[in-house]
Amino acid sequence: MQAASDLVQMDIESLITHFRDRFHQYLSAFSDQRLSDSSFGRAGSSR
Repeated sequence: MQAASDLVQMDIESLITHFRDRFHQYLSAFSDQRLSDSSFGRAGSSR
């Protein structure tokens, strides 16, 4: 039983790490997009 719960714990931690990495990638890509938008002047931000 203990081994199974350890395996689940490890799986959850790796899952969290995976999603956190994906989130950071999305975040950096989003901020890069914002930066490239702002380089065009106010056109990107004025919606």
